[in-house]
Amino acid sequence: MSEFRLELLADDKTSIVASKKTVMQQADEFKQDYISSHPEYKEILSLKSYGETYNLPNEMKSMATFFNDLDVARFWGTIEFVDGRLPNQNSSASLFEPTSVKDTLKKNIENREKAKTLFSHDDLEKILNIAVNQALLVPKETSMPGTYIGHSILFDELVEKKDSIFNGVVDENFRKRLNNGRFWKLLPDMSTGLNHGYGYAVVDDVLVNYPGDFDAAFFPKKGFEIFYRNRGERMHFDLSHLRDKAVDKYFKFVNDIHLNMSDDESFKHTQHLLKPLILELIQFYDSDYNKEELRFKGNKDKCKAMLKSKIIQDCLKKSELAGKAVAEHFETHIAYGHDQDRNETISYMGLIPNPTDFLEKLLNVNHGSTSFHNRRDIAKFVYECGKSGVDLGMFFDYNYKKKVAVKS
Repeated sequence: MSEFRLELLADDKTSIVASKKTVMQQADEFKQDYISSHPEYKEILSLKSYGETYNLPNEMKSMATFFNDLDVARFWGTIEFVDGRLPNQNSSASLFEPTSVKDTLKKNIENREKAKTLFSHDDLEKILNIAVNQALLVPKETSMPGTYIGHSILFDELVEKKDSIFNGVVDENFRKRLNNGRFWKLLPDMSTGLNHGYGYAVVDDVLVNYPGDFDAAFFPKKGFEIFYRNRGERMHFDLSHLRDKAVDKYFKFVNDIHLNMSDDESFKHTQHLLKPLILELIQFYDSDYNKEELRFKGNKDKCKAMLKSKIIQDCLKKSELAGKAVAEHFETHIAYGHDQDRNETISYMGLIPNPTDFLEKLLNVNHGSTSFHNRRDIAKFVYECGKSGVDLGMFFDYNYKKKVAVKS
């Protein structure tokens, strides 16, 4: 239980515009009231830009920076000024400049002691509420990265940071809200090229450590809204750096979403979540791979069992997005892989519903003049699929070039 109280402003569609205005008014009023009672800082009010703070004495400069953070909704800087920040060995701290844990903890103590001399309990409570509401409402679109990962930063600073002066202020309901928010915001960011893989760490943490925090009502409402807003059509994320148990939880998570929505509505959205899962389950590797490093320790039977599940089979039937992605994945291994890759592809073709239709997608993949369907590989592939019991409904003439449909 914390000695501080959170008062969250409404963020529903009918209230959010007014709430954004309110939190910025609160920030300005706090600044004006504080400086009026501390005239030694009145020079800050005359500053026209943040750049002018560089000419101020250090003590004045730090206070000017703090108030500038309030002005621009840079809430993580506001929290750090009074409470320090999470050491970089934990959670999202990899986003920040690398410093030793010892140095960070020492600086945190200094910040808290200083905050006690500068602000009263009521002041700190106001600062906390302004920062939290700025994180959730995003009143300033330019306040990056807070514009994008506000839930994650709040979770780190108010939940993970156990020695915070605000420890305990996040109750169970608010923790669930933060977990749902940070999960959906970072889900499409699961890429090794984004923030050093930060998205994987957050999504894995929520799936494995807080699976009970998922709110089924959040999925069709705010969940996908956040998902699409943050990355738009650029949703080429993957599950490669999630732990096995996180992938298991992810599979259950997508199933739960599907059960809470109608089929047509579900696949419109869940195809974006199922596509990376399907690609993750289609495993290609040589016999000399270290199985400990492979998905489910190289247990292809488990991967194939998941691929046979109703939700994935239905997705492969209905989703052009998923079908195209799998076709491109297969084409790469057929055209450029080893014989083992070709054999693996044939075995996976047996799991594809409507394989004849899928072959058309495969033939339409275009990676340039070296694409496998511009060579004899396609004829051999179709022939070998037939030998394995996968009827693709066509054959090729003797020169491997002309496609001839088999009449039914």
